[in-house]
Amino acid sequence: MKWIPPACVVALFVLFFGPVFWNGEVLAFRDTAHYYYPLFHFVLDQWREGRVPLWNPYDGLGTPLAADPTSFALYPGLLLVAIGRTVGQGINFFILSHLGLAAWGAYRLARTWGAGQAGAALAAISYAFGGVVLFQYSNLVYLVGASWLPVGVWAWDQAVRQPRPAHTAMAGLSLAAVILGGDFQTAYHLVLLWILYLVIFRKKRAGADWGDGSLLSTAPGNPAELALRPAARPDHPLGPLVYSFTSPYLTFACALLIGLGTSCCLWLPATELGFLSDRQITDQPRSVYEWLWWQINPPKVNGTTTSVRRSYHALLGQTLPGTHHAAAFEFSVAPTRWAELIWPNFSGRLFPHNHRWLLALKGEDRIWTPSLYQGFLIFVLALLAFRLRPGTRPVEAFLTWTAAISLLASLGRYGLGALAEFVISLSSPPQTGELPIGPGFGGIYWLATVLLPGYVSFRYPAKWLPLMSLAISQLAARAFTERPTRNSRALALVAGLLGVASTSLFALVYFWQEPILQAVRQGSPDPAFGPLVPTGVVNDLLWAFGQVAILGLSISVLRGCGLRIFCLGIVVLTAVDISLANRWLVQAIPEGELAARPAIEKLLKGPAQPTQELNASSATLLPFPRIYRSGDEIAPEWQKFSSPRRLVEMSAWQRDSLFSKFHLLIPAGSLSPGSACRPADWQFALWVAQKPPRAEPAGPSPKQSGDRNQEEPVSADNTAPANSQHPGSRVVPPGTTHALVGQGAPVRKMVPIVGPEAIAVASGLTLWRVLEPPALAWFPQEVLVIPELSSRNPPDIWQRTAEVLFPDGQPREFSLSSVLEVDSEVFALVSQLEEWRATTGAEIAQGSSAQAGQSGPAGNLLRRLRQQINEWYTAIRNYFIPAEKKPTRRGELRITNNLSEQLRCRLLRFEPGEVWLQVQCPQGGLLAVAQQYFPGWQANLEPVGGTGPVLSPSIWRMNRVMQAVLIPPGEWLLRLRYTPWTFWAGVAVSLVSFALLTIWLAARAASLAKSPP
Repeated sequence: MKWIPPACVVALFVLFFGPVFWNGEVLAFRDTAHYYYPLFHFVLDQWREGRVPLWNPYDGLGTPLAADPTSFALYPGLLLVAIGRTVGQGINFFILSHLGLAAWGAYRLARTWGAGQAGAALAAISYAFGGVVLFQYSNLVYLVGASWLPVGVWAWDQAVRQPRPAHTAMAGLSLAAVILGGDFQTAYHLVLLWILYLVIFRKKRAGADWGDGSLLSTAPGNPAELALRPAARPDHPLGPLVYSFTSPYLTFACALLIGLGTSCCLWLPATELGFLSDRQITDQPRSVYEWLWWQINPPKVNGTTTSVRRSYHALLGQTLPGTHHAAAFEFSVAPTRWAELIWPNFSGRLFPHNHRWLLALKGEDRIWTPSLYQGFLIFVLALLAFRLRPGTRPVEAFLTWTAAISLLASLGRYGLGALAEFVISLSSPPQTGELPIGPGFGGIYWLATVLLPGYVSFRYPAKWLPLMSLAISQLAARAFTERPTRNSRALALVAGLLGVASTSLFALVYFWQEPILQAVRQGSPDPAFGPLVPTGVVNDLLWAFGQVAILGLSISVLRGCGLRIFCLGIVVLTAVDISLANRWLVQAIPEGELAARPAIEKLLKGPAQPTQELNASSATLLPFPRIYRSGDEIAPEWQKFSSPRRLVEMSAWQRDSLFSKFHLLIPAGSLSPGSACRPADWQFALWVAQKPPRAEPAGPSPKQSGDRNQEEPVSADNTAPANSQHPGSRVVPPGTTHALVGQGAPVRKMVPIVGPEAIAVASGLTLWRVLEPPALAWFPQEVLVIPELSSRNPPDIWQRTAEVLFPDGQPREFSLSSVLEVDSEVFALVSQLEEWRATTGAEIAQGSSAQAGQSGPAGNLLRRLRQQINEWYTAIRNYFIPAEKKPTRRGELRITNNLSEQLRCRLLRFEPGEVWLQVQCPQGGLLAVAQQYFPGWQANLEPVGGTGPVLSPSIWRMNRVMQAVLIPPGEWLLRLRYTPWTFWAGVAVSLVSFALLTIWLAARAASLAKSPP
């Protein structure tokens, strides 16, 4: 009967995923459907074309791709997607393989810690098919983290037990796999688990059970020996596993270096992106490290050093809506959901029909996973092994602390601050006024954001749940294995009591159906799955209580069938229990719904033609459309009714409305993509476009003033911008060719697509197009040169972005006027040069020889110029014409391109991360390029039709978010290429790390081979 436990694991895989393969469907729900499916298409196409996927030009004005942890561009598991006949089939392989890895890791870890075959099978079933891990098929990054988590703990346990190079390498490589899979937060958690392990197992205690099976009461001949045989017996080929702490800290350092070294190709460029991303936008320190930095280097607003007294608001858990700090506490797990650990689907099923009464009654936050259920018997067994003091059982103590800390950390915003708010709301009369603390204050997750270095850059407290799930499954395996006779009695007793309680609750719900129905009818509808179904709520509660009642009674029956049957029966009951409770979580849709071309593709492929010959000659149009899409994730009318095909309808609607990453299938640009990490400059551009400044005298906006009681940087409902001259109208960010927004307010300088063509537009949205198509590259008529903004303070950046994009409350016409930001030193010296020329009226001689011999103030300046300053000196002197009769404020310099020339700009080649332009400038000029200004771009100028040196001009910041290149006189081939040093340096470090690791392991193996037996 040894085949029964593994057969149960295999049966669950077949039951859960067999129909998906038989029906030719795709496991695509939520992020897997609208984010990873089109993203995998794009990334795999780049690799198949022989190109490293470094840059994605279709998100915003462009964003780093390989540096994005969610792209999977460098994760070896991407090969599982590549081997599928279609991307959908490859995603199925990917999900199934990682859930299999999760099951194997939980099984292997349980066996290592002394569990028998049946106990280890319980751990595998409850972890891989529990609601926490199973539902991560809807978000593949977190599935990767949850799948490698037990492997990382097992490898670390082996590295500490037997400090050998192979074991240390396994621990480090498991950490690297989590990082390369993009789940940096789980990698952080894994390192914290390693540290907790060292704290709990800091010394070997006399008589301690180290998980090697030495204290298990399963003597030969015991009826339970078959099901409960320990993994490490004296006759094991490796011998009994003995913990050795000769160098635990050295082992930790080596494993950490291996993990970070081999994954450096991702985390190094990702760190650069993270530092420049919207996750670092804050005007208040959020951690003690940021607070300390602000004390040493106080921020400046409008050039004035500000006080940091208000910084305590963020440190005490207060967050501003629309910022990353607020998003960091989203997906918090309310304590009301803890009942799901005992009763399956206690909070109600969410789809395809809405039975989620807890969400409808505002009793929980956004749902990370609809179920926390791992099995009723698993939870009871874990309670039996619960132990806070290590004593002689440090394994249970380690798992108990892991489960407790993880469960409490997942509360997120439900901290002491939330409790204080709740108590105040119950007072009579209710107290008014804002608390000095936020709702998450006092919680473990809040402590992590404040005290752990860099942790505030992560988000979502629910990501602690896989650690809780792993700890509970391993505690259950431990309780199931050790002292089976005593624990079987305790299990039968506790399960019986909970079974009786569940029977009483079943009767209560059954006889009180009408009051329950009346109460839940008051619940709010779900935006995606429609109104709450009261009868479905009652049925889910009856099923939850009834299922647990039956399980509790079944344990009492099994108790009298002998220990061997009892143990195997628990495995079978758990498999049946989880299959009945969690099978509904696995949803698949036909791949045709994902692979079909978006309905509005034809409307986007027909951009308007330029009406001015000047634009056609001195500019090159975008080679693809760029659409600005409002943040609607689902159709507005869905909350009014439910549908059994809502998941299919949702995928089709998101595809046709280009939600999240579906624009990559066309491909088309999306100026408001659902990216996990976007450049901060572009985020500010989106904010300012949604809330542009009023056309009135200068004065800081509410957000700029830093008043916490004023409006947040992003409108919660995407309402119309505040524009006094065009009330009720929408404004789109720069570079937009189309706008797909909700019906209502008009869009500035756009016309709606109406008539029969509008049928292709997703329901509830309106498609607009520009009258004059924007350009990819052009020569602006006038350029306003200003010094760069050195401040990273959000009010300063917001104000500068508003001034550049919306001068006097009006969108800037970039073809007529653009804004260039240059280094402050460069600007100061060039301004002095212009002042001297304007004051003396002297003309500066042409040519490099004259430039070298210039005397007077100009000569003194020239000798101080660096490479970039030399560029600008030459440009100001030769290429541009100073703007005449236009007022210039102090700190500004106006110049114009000589548009009377025959300027030409033609696109020769456009690929992700590479743009070739042929430009003709008889007297030189300044070329603007509508691509994201970001470190790593390089420019090369090669003369056309002649000989001459290849130049490497600097790339400057134009219009806050764009690029600009100074073009010398002549005809040139301009090549713009994204070659980030962080990526290639990371690749070099990873290759060297792999080489050193291979040499180390080979040398160790050779040493062991030469040693005597």
